[in-house]
Amino acid sequence: MKAQKTLLIVLSALLLTTSSCSWFKPKPVPVPVYIESSIPIQEHPKPLSLIAPKLYVVSAKNLDEFLASNEKRNGSIVFIAMDVKDYEISAYNYAAIDRYTKQLLDILNYYETRIKEREKLDDIPSSE
Repeated sequence: MKAQKTLLIVLSALLLTTSSCSWFKPKPVPVPVYIESSIPIQEHPKPLSLIAPKLYVVSAKNLDEFLASNEKRNGSIVFIAMDVKDYEISAYNYAAIDRYTKQLLDILNYYETRIKEREKLDDIPSSE
């Protein structure tokens, strides 16, 4: 009886090892696949080439002189006037636009350097 149990254990072990557990089909486990998209670095837009306007400060002391020179330059007396407070507001607006564009450029440069760093890491061959 003991010999039969031993023989049964040996035969079942031999059967399992030779069959490689082919009776039991494992369930496939889904493996997440990460797909990285490459973002091409675009060229920066052409820099602005602005022309600075001439500003004239006109007061009661130089009003007659300004009107004469304005008529000589433009052919008639035509000019655009701006109040001092409005000039301060426009200067503030230009400073705000300048700050905003500098911050956007900083963000753009941040992402471009990160992409370049990642591309450098991707170019390094792995030691597999």
